[in-house]
Order: sequence, then C-alpha cells, then structure tokens
Amino acid sequence: MIDFMANVEATLERRGWTLNYLAQQMEVQEKYLKQFTRNPAILPFNMAVKMARALNLKITLFMYDDEDINNKQGPIPSDLFVQCWEAQNRPCTQWDFEPGKE
Repeated sequence: MIDFMANVEATLERRGWTLNYLAQQMEVQEKYLKQFTRNPAILPFNMAVKMARALNLKITLFMYDDEDINNKQGPIPSDLFVQCWEAQNRPCTQWDFEPGKE
C-alpha cells in the first residue's frame, strides 16, 4: 500500500486538496488518515477503496507471476501499469487490448 498512499498524496497535491478535505469527503477524521500516510503498510483494502471513491478514481488489486520467486525485483510500480494502460488507449475489456502495440 506504500505505492497507493504515494499516489493519494500526489493526487491531493495536483488537485490542491488537503488531507483534511479528503477526510471530510470520506466522513472520517483527518488523524485517522494520517496514520496511513505515516505507515501505509497498515492501510486496509476497504479503506483504500473508500479513498479512491472519495477521489473519484478507480482501484484494482491483482496478482501476477513474473517468475521472480525470491521477489528480488519487487512489484511493478503502479505508474508503470498506468503508462502501459495508456499506451494501449486505456482498454476496458480484453477485447479492447491490442497485443503488440507499442
């Protein structure tokens, strides 16, 4: 969830929103959200969904096998996922995907 919270903070900054404003949109206290900015590892998925909805964004969770059994390479960062998705003209279904497109 570290990457997720970094995206939340960047989105807030881009929009000129404060954490307090986001908390108001979510109907929670700002101090509740601050704990996740300090320690993103404790962010429950249902709260991440609530944050995404308050920001009018979507969220997904998926697993993938990159054959890195010891996890030396770490996960794919979300910004790389977004870049690939945008390069494919933001497909919404498997039929919208264009294999081999760069």
